[in-house]
Amino acid sequence: MDYVTKPLKGIFNTSSEFIKVKEKNEIIGLTKNVLIISFINIILISLIAYFSSDVQKSLIQADIDPTSNIMFFIFIGTAFFGGIIPIITITSYSVLTWILFTEISFRKIFLIHCYVYTITLISLSVQLIYFFIFNIDPSYPPLSLNIISDILPKSEYIQSLLGNLSIFWVWGLIIQIISIVTLSDKSKYYCIISIVILNLTLTMGITAWM
Repeated sequence: MDYVTKPLKGIFNTSSEFIKVKEKNEIIGLTKNVLIISFINIILISLIAYFSSDVQKSLIQADIDPTSNIMFFIFIGTAFFGGIIPIITITSYSVLTWILFTEISFRKIFLIHCYVYTITLISLSVQLIYFFIFNIDPSYPPLSLNIISDILPKSEYIQSLLGNLSIFWVWGLIIQIISIVTLSDKSKYYCIISIVILNLTLTMGITAWM
């Protein structure tokens, strides 16, 4: 029997879903799931870029008219980035996770990270909601540790890192731990420690790169 991808059940009823995944030999709907994620990401990233105060300031500094043809190419570039980044992110995280847990099939690990990226879409949606309701710049994720940055040494890197460590990041981490512990034959402690270290390392690396 095959398992059909169910993103909402995967993120809200993770334990039960991955017990089913463990019992199945094949995963159906991964390609469709990734395409849907990419399409939604294009819309959300484009909206965030359009309403971002940082983008508006950059346009003013570059003396670019928001109604000019240049804006069209900027929009196309943003849309392309929004479409390709989920594929790169899901694939990269899946490969690195699979290296640590080769006893789990790559497609099942890929499924885990598709579900985790669904949480990223929820996070981006919340950013937009905060903008429309509270007029908070949508470039910055809400519900993050950035609120404690004022009591720490002033550092752009620390502020960016704390901004990336949000309640949604923790949610994604929990889903990875539950799913990997369910699917893997390694010890629970190995699974938890490996997943936490991997995610912290990648988040710190991505923050430094950006």
